[in-house]
Amino acid sequence: MQTWIKRDNNDWFLYEVNEVAMDGDLHEFMIRDANGNILAMIRPDNLKDQSQLIDHLNNGKSVDGWKDSKGNTIFIPIGEEGNHDA
Repeated sequence: MQTWIKRDNNDWFLYEVNEVAMDGDLHEFMIRDANGNILAMIRPDNLKDQSQLIDHLNNGKSVDGWKDSKGNTIFIPIGEEGNHDA
């Protein structure tokens, strides 16, 4: 399982994405803020979607604006003090 850490232009921690075993080869992706709070969960529908998601994360893409597993748009608060602690 992998972890991706996203930082802003000032190298402040914004969030991390943790890949978590879910259903055999299909995994879910937990997005946490600097305080460890879960901001969102992404559960790909299939291995192709999962592979594409991992490729995006490996290439430094932000999850801000993506859809979570409930269809809600993921919003990453930027510029709040809590995000600069880690």
